[in-house]
Amino acid sequence: KVDDNAPAAKDHAGFIAKYRDDIGHLGMTPESFSSRYSTPVRVRMTRLRGE
Repeated sequence: KVDDNAPAAKDHAGFIAKYRDDIGHLGMTPESFSSRYSTPVRVRMTRLRGE
């Protein structure tokens, strides 16, 4: 689901704390990542297959 009310990645402290190193490995900054990937999407699992 597209979340129109979610903050940009660069403004989401928890997201940056968790993914700063990974964003850096992409050769990006939090600001450039937010610009490139500007649509926040929330994924909610509703069921799981297998064991």
